[in-house]
Amino acid sequence: MADGLAAVALAMVQRGEGIPQDTDFRLAFRWGIVPANAGEEPPAELRAAYEWLTTSDRPVLDLADAVVIEDVQYRLSYRLDGIRAAGET
Repeated sequence: MADGLAAVALAMVQRGEGIPQDTDFRLAFRWGIVPANAGEEPPAELRAAYEWLTTSDRPVLDLADAVVIEDVQYRLSYRLDGIRAAGET
């Protein structure tokens, strides 16, 4: 479930200059949802991605935009290794 939410998070951040790599976003998202990490500073190697995730998110209303929802669907259809996810995903 965490990987699915991380995939959606990739579609729900605003893109721009200096954006971290998607792999860093996924790792930062997974680090951020672990309850034991609440109130802790992210590890140095994830700090930029974590900061971007927590400050550059799109409003949920953006899901009404066909381009955004198609990006969400696309990202959910592939695994972390880039291989197409199972059909029931």
